[in-house]
Amino acid sequence: QGCMHVQVEPATSTNQELLTDPARLALLTAYNKARPRVHFLLDWNPSPHTVPLHDPAVFYRYAILDGRRITPISQSKRDSAGSSLVKVNWDGEAWYGEVVRIFHHPKPGLSDPATERLLAEFHWMKEVPLSPVADDPWSDFPELDVMCFRLNEYWYPNEQPSPPIVLPFDQILCQITRGVVESSIPPLWITTSLDR
Repeated sequence: QGCMHVQVEPATSTNQELLTDPARLALLTAYNKARPRVHFLLDWNPSPHTVPLHDPAVFYRYAILDGRRITPISQSKRDSAGSSLVKVNWDGEAWYGEVVRIFHHPKPGLSDPATERLLAEFHWMKEVPLSPVADDPWSDFPELDVMCFRLNEYWYPNEQPSPPIVLPFDQILCQITRGVVESSIPPLWITTSLDR
């Protein structure tokens, strides 16, 4: 896969807004993966040489990835996940979910180019190894990437084995489209990838 272009605009406001609690925990875990670097502001006796994790972040109305506009569900004007549905690469595996927010997280005291990346907060859908029709006609066409998920069910934030709810935005592989199969028991979401 070639290099993808990422562009963000506009910010949701001129002021920074606060992160959700699950996003704060995901960022703390990510920043401290190699060694302790940050701590929560109210931590009692934090590790030496760490800096407080700041709650504010700059959120964006949408971002463009490889020419496709991704609008997080927090900014959607319709009652639909629409362009927030994505396929993500995490640890060499494909995961599917909704982009909840797109943001930059300023980190005073941390000087690491990798931490300057655009980030996204996700809801991860729960995959079901089922086909809503007999004989699974899609298995002969893996390039369609047809997947089924539990209807309206998501992994809890930072629940194993799901990915962290905050990942770099450029780990998004492509958008997906999603429909509902009401004829199955239980009803399912069914998706296919919109990669080129």
